[in-house]
Amino acid sequence: MRDRPSSHLITGIVLRALAAHPDHRGTGAAIAAARLLGSRLWQADRYADRRAAGFWQKFRYPFRFTDLVSALDAMQLAGLGSGDEALTRGLDWLAGRQGDDGLWRTPYDKAADREIHAWVSFAIARLFHRAGLSSARSRRAGTSSRGGRPASSGPA
Repeated sequence: MRDRPSSHLITGIVLRALAAHPDHRGTGAAIAAARLLGSRLWQADRYADRRAAGFWQKFRYPFRFTDLVSALDAMQLAGLGSGDEALTRGLDWLAGRQGDDGLWRTPYDKAADREIHAWVSFAIARLFHRAGLSSARSRRAGTSSRGGRPASSGPA
């Protein structure tokens, strides 16, 4: 019996492991964990060390903690499809924040890895590719890479 609330930080880390293993990805447990994590996007964690909702926007690569990019990545790999509402909202949010140079910025400008923006942008580009979109710009334009059909805009 669980007597403590779920932590999206830990749920995201465990989901990454489930999604990486071929015997566990796509299982009921992996899908349930992905949906739980998706329901927590942009919310403050229930535990003090990740309480601020702003942690969702502190992207790192390779993934170390649960942020929006690592959560969407794990949710996709776990088996949630592009029609999932949380994935749609996350991709829409990311599409609106791509820089004119094609990169996404992370607040870790002074990180030891000077290429952090390129690595984070690589991880985000993979999200759009897995969703069947050629780029975030096609997401903003409302077309997919599959014949120019409108992409789901998701909830407001």
